[in-house]
Amino acid sequence: MQKPGVRLASLVLLGCVVAAICATDCVAVEVGRVARVADAAKSPVIDGRIDDDCWKQATAHSDFVRFGGTAEHGSGAGTRKDTSFRLLHDDSWLYIAMDCQNERLRAIEPTVRGHDRGAAKDESVELFLGDREAAPPYYAHFIVSFANARDDRLVTGTNLNVKEYWDAPWRSATQRREDGWSVEIALPLQVVRSVSKFSRVAINVARNRRVPVIDSQNVVIEESRESSSWAPVAKSFHEPDRFRALSGLSDEMAVKAVPLVMLKSARVVPFDGAGAEGTFPVAVEVQLSGFNKQPAQVEVCLAEVGQSVDCDSITTKTPQPDGARPNRHRQVVDINDTTPRDVRLTLSLPDFERRELVVRLKAPASGMLLDERLVEGLDSLRPLTAFFGRNYYTSEKEAVLHCRLGMPPSARAGLLVDVRVAGARPNADANAAEFSRIPLRESGEITLPIADLKPGRHDVEITLRRESMPSQVLFKTSLPLVKREPNPGLEWKVDQARRVLMNNGQPFVPFGMVMSGVRDDDEAAFRKLAEHRFNTFMVWAKTTPEKLANYQSLAAKHRLVVISHPEECAEPIQWEAHSRYSGDLLNQVRRVTDAQNFIGLKNVIGLPIPVSARNAIFREFYDKNIDRVLAGVDAVKTAPNLAGYFIMDEPLPASLFDQYKFGQDLYARLHRADGYHPAIVNYSSFIPDGDQYTNWCDVLATDPYWYPPATDETRTTPNHVAKVCWQTNRRAEERRQPVWQILAGPRWSRCFKRPLNRDEIRCQTYLALIYRATGIFFFAYPQARDADWQTFRQLGDELQMLSPFVIGPDSNVPIHHRRAVLQQPTDTPEFKDSPFNPQAEQYPDVHAAVLRDDAGRLMLLATNSRHYPVACRFEIPGLSAMKVGWDSTLTETQQADPSRWNRNLRGAFEDRLAPYATRAWLIESHQLAAARPATITLHQTVLQADILKTEPNLPGGWRPGRKNAMPNPSFEDVSAEGCPDYCLVSNGTTPVDVGARFGPRCVQITKKPGSGFESLHLRCDPQDAQPQTYTFSVYMKADRAGLPVWLRGMQMNRHKEHGEAADLTLTTDWQRYWITGVIPAKVSESIYEVRLREPGTIWIDGVQLERGSIATEFEE
Repeated sequence: MQKPGVRLASLVLLGCVVAAICATDCVAVEVGRVARVADAAKSPVIDGRIDDDCWKQATAHSDFVRFGGTAEHGSGAGTRKDTSFRLLHDDSWLYIAMDCQNERLRAIEPTVRGHDRGAAKDESVELFLGDREAAPPYYAHFIVSFANARDDRLVTGTNLNVKEYWDAPWRSATQRREDGWSVEIALPLQVVRSVSKFSRVAINVARNRRVPVIDSQNVVIEESRESSSWAPVAKSFHEPDRFRALSGLSDEMAVKAVPLVMLKSARVVPFDGAGAEGTFPVAVEVQLSGFNKQPAQVEVCLAEVGQSVDCDSITTKTPQPDGARPNRHRQVVDINDTTPRDVRLTLSLPDFERRELVVRLKAPASGMLLDERLVEGLDSLRPLTAFFGRNYYTSEKEAVLHCRLGMPPSARAGLLVDVRVAGARPNADANAAEFSRIPLRESGEITLPIADLKPGRHDVEITLRRESMPSQVLFKTSLPLVKREPNPGLEWKVDQARRVLMNNGQPFVPFGMVMSGVRDDDEAAFRKLAEHRFNTFMVWAKTTPEKLANYQSLAAKHRLVVISHPEECAEPIQWEAHSRYSGDLLNQVRRVTDAQNFIGLKNVIGLPIPVSARNAIFREFYDKNIDRVLAGVDAVKTAPNLAGYFIMDEPLPASLFDQYKFGQDLYARLHRADGYHPAIVNYSSFIPDGDQYTNWCDVLATDPYWYPPATDETRTTPNHVAKVCWQTNRRAEERRQPVWQILAGPRWSRCFKRPLNRDEIRCQTYLALIYRATGIFFFAYPQARDADWQTFRQLGDELQMLSPFVIGPDSNVPIHHRRAVLQQPTDTPEFKDSPFNPQAEQYPDVHAAVLRDDAGRLMLLATNSRHYPVACRFEIPGLSAMKVGWDSTLTETQQADPSRWNRNLRGAFEDRLAPYATRAWLIESHQLAAARPATITLHQTVLQADILKTEPNLPGGWRPGRKNAMPNPSFEDVSAEGCPDYCLVSNGTTPVDVGARFGPRCVQITKKPGSGFESLHLRCDPQDAQPQTYTFSVYMKADRAGLPVWLRGMQMNRHKEHGEAADLTLTTDWQRYWITGVIPAKVSESIYEVRLREPGTIWIDGVQLERGSIATEFEE
């Protein structure tokens, strides 16, 4: 991100600026250190593996300098040895191999894919090649991520302008492994020489390392970035005067030319040509251009990923039918200059099965591979996607099969679809198991009679044919149709067309709370939930099958439905796994298995044992508790207010352990025990790639937790909710699952400065609805305070009004976002596109969507996701009237008053949205109600001065350079009602303005009889280069002498089970207490806790964290 004093705006947009700035003492330029290029006896194979013999002869260059390192390169804490590179050349290519260690790589997923999408934002490497004598600076910039996403730039001028669309012909390949990754890059020597004479080449190699922080539940809760550079740059990788010399290339060396042609894009395009019998024609449009004006000839060809370079594997050998266009899966093309040239390649595929195609460029004479790129738009190869309207059927007489068409209209003529169901009663004009041959129409709905189908699973075969060639099968797939015995009052189904939950035939939008720690007999909690307009109670506490049933009964009393959690019925076991380990490893295993619950056992990923051994530990607990879990299912499955089952919270990827396999088994067992209620699986923000992570749930949920205050990082803004909900919706579309969002309400473990405020809670809720969530939950009940409950109540009222639109048909109204930033309010706005493109971390200020209900009414939702106000103009074709859809100050009668409609509109209206403001407007527009609706244009105008008004924040809650490193040490700063800044508080903890030891304010903790413990958490992460001894001190007093308190530092003396801790006995006077211990270098999540376990009241003030082993005088 951009830091104060660093003006690299254009590079920031491209993700090329380093994430951190060095300390005051920056690394000095070293004279004489050069990058040596070895002459390759044999050219390496560019596959990402650095195992070719030729690499052994190349010098390994390491000792990268991390920003903030010491002045002497290679001698201090700023030096990193986890990155190295080697250089080779032959007579045509310069080769670079890099080895990048990252022991936590398996815990992260790629965030960037494709070309010129911002690869530097991901775990990546950067290569800079320039002319060290050029004035002004001139250099090429290449970036490769660990997923082989690539960017290339040409940087020129003293202010580092970037040619955004500069492309060069080059190759790369990456390879992931357990402890990191490697990359091989091949650059034509002609390209290198176009940047600089070989004798003047300057080089830098840099690394962007993603370091995930994993919490106690093995969830990646945040990531830090470590940026390091081989050249001793000071503020940014873009400091060409600090690049190093390159040796091993001479100006006199002969360079064997390769065709300098760039493969700019490759995309599937509509193609109506006929294919051979049993095949379907596909066209791919490839755009090529020359790197310079030098003529070149290349061969361009299509192949399947994983197939040989010769491209012959996909050539159909079947004779073409009369009139068919011949396959042209390879062509030799002449490129004369830099003018883009489009080349169309065609081939006949044997079927429409999902596949990956790649376009390759080769030198025609030698067959040398020059470049390759994945073909985009492959989804269009699937001509038909089908699904049933319900995930199961009972008493329905008909099932609706929805067929979505994935081919151009011109290709649909003359196509028929056959549907066969085993055991179906035949139509009069069909054979024994065939419903009919139905023309493929735009609506794509086929009604199937199922009254005579027996209960069970039936395989439905769907075949696409040509009417003129009925023997030709263009596409074939099968779907399960599940029919169950009727179970009146207990049938909770999924409407797979609209992807909403159905309560016995009626759409249901859950508005719920994760009731963490709430017992089955805590009626006050049930009552509070219902009084604040919630309709759903999610069980989240250790329980038994009998108590699970009690939850249902008490919830029914308050007209609440329940998401049950049968895994919480698990009991402690005697561990056989302990016998397989000894010594320190046994102690580690014991600490993990002491959790004795499914969520805690995910900590097996931290054990230094193979995945198979982790699986074995988890399996033992699973196998010994599965009957107990299913007993919980049996205890609640006949409850009329049971809405579903929550299973396997925040599953982990298979690289850590095979949790998904246990989830698949549990899902199958659950549906055998009770096939009438859905299973809900919730992921922590991001879902790993692969169908195995989503094929064992009926509802797909994510918890897109974010943490204020806002910075340039997406996760510090509500845009993280928009991104995650959008991504979840894309994954859920594949299996037609409803999307639920579990939102921070108002805090989670990462909200270190403050919890979310009222407007932020509302904003994230509207974002979830805008991006198609049909269920809203908040985490978690104990953390909500009085002000939060009023916000929840208002949202509950609004959601009741919005529910008909949330469950309605898709409106498909596109919204075009435009944005202007003004230096002065009187400036004339110059609008530019401001798209929603989460893959590139691009977000509009104001998000909006049009929802439609079954009556055809339109609701426009909007919310400002920024910390600054935005003036909006909504240009809506055909807009004739609008009114505010919800106004909390009006009664129901007043809401329905026709005079509230504004009917003096001419296609547009304006509004100013305050930070995080939300809006819901009913609108009337005949053009939006059309089958193909018009586009809404949203113009957003903001002031640069408002953008710069950010909320102060101390990263990690650390005050560098102060004796007392603890932020807000006497609790005077309270940005969110009821919670001091940089603190996490329980419900019994609050700031008070009386009786303070320092300043006007202190913190009061009160524990009531019968309630759980109350606590205050403070965070401060000193970023020392080496482990340091610190003392944490705090002033406390109690309402009665002898009241016990527990004090601990979680990251102090980490070899201890709870960190450094002390049991204290308080007096009624202010006294100082402290603990001392060693805090690791570059610590993260260094939490200090005061815990009150017995009834009573204590007061806290004057917290201090200082170096050394004694507590010195308190410093504010």
